[in-house]
Amino acid sequence: MASTSVDLGHDEGRDGRDEGPADFCASLEAAVARNAAGLDARIQRDAIVRLRASPGLLALLSEGRWAEPGERSASTDVIQRALRVPDMFCLIAQPGVNRAQTVLEIVRSAAKRGERILITAPTAAALDTVVSRLPHGPTVIRTDRDGHLATVAARLQRRILERSESSSKNLGAWLGEPSPAKGRLRRLNLTLDEARRARKQCVTVRTPFTELAAQRALESAERSAHQLARMLTGVVPVPHWTADLRGLEAFAGHCGDLEPTLRARAGLIREWRQRAARPSRQLHAELLRYADIVVTTCLGAGRPEHADLDFDLLVVEDAGRVTTAEALVPLVRARRAVLAGTAARGSVLDHVLAHAPEANRAHLP
Repeated sequence: MASTSVDLGHDEGRDGRDEGPADFCASLEAAVARNAAGLDARIQRDAIVRLRASPGLLALLSEGRWAEPGERSASTDVIQRALRVPDMFCLIAQPGVNRAQTVLEIVRSAAKRGERILITAPTAAALDTVVSRLPHGPTVIRTDRDGHLATVAARLQRRILERSESSSKNLGAWLGEPSPAKGRLRRLNLTLDEARRARKQCVTVRTPFTELAAQRALESAERSAHQLARMLTGVVPVPHWTADLRGLEAFAGHCGDLEPTLRARAGLIREWRQRAARPSRQLHAELLRYADIVVTTCLGAGRPEHADLDFDLLVVEDAGRVTTAEALVPLVRARRAVLAGTAARGSVLDHVLAHAPEANRAHLP
């Protein structure tokens, strides 16, 4: 990602292009000291620290070095050009439908090809229009609104409970010590033992009574096997089995091998559902990590919950009202950026445009 010299509150006539990287960072720090305090100042100073560790971006900001486009194209389509530039694209347009639709199409196209996107603006109000028009499908997390992340987490927890309800119900027979399934398996093995003893008696003393005992033991084993098969339905594929002694023994052995695994799985899903039923902040970090689109203010991008997040594309809406130090907070988190707005004096967009190649800028009517 790239940028060029910017207004840092210098005396009129001084140009950031004359500064080296160290002087540029010092100027940024001085501007922050003059214009911000408290948490906002700390967030911007942290961004300057990250800038020092990003030699490519630092060179671009302090010396105006723009990256060579990796893919040259004669296309005049603004959206395609914005998606192709390897560093920064400037979209100069007045607020309105044209700018909003163009920004949203850039976001939609980037999300469609699997990129993670950070959308920022100087204020939460400036983000409202963008958020209200974002396409359905991508997972969108807004962190500039209190409670939004908790609302999304609660919604996800409800979906987890809904989708796991059937599995939990099916696995319920394998819970407990002994579980209903284990009790039924024990009954199956006992009746198979009776059937085997009755068969041996039939070999030595064949009478109607011994034959009847063997038949009744086998029928009892078959009933237990049918009940176990129902307990397996919806949990694992039910193996084919036959109602003779050999077939029932093989089925009992298969169920015995599965029992510890299914008991552990049933306990795990029960614990998982119990956690999902309680409000928890543990999901917040994972939601942010895997969200397709994260929306926040420029300074909000420097808050602790964003500490380990990086993005493929940054979109700064209303960039004409964002200072360089403010813009730096999200800039250091993205590989490339789109700045959209009108070039007001003193804004990052104004000074980026001063040296931006034609390929990296576009004007909308």
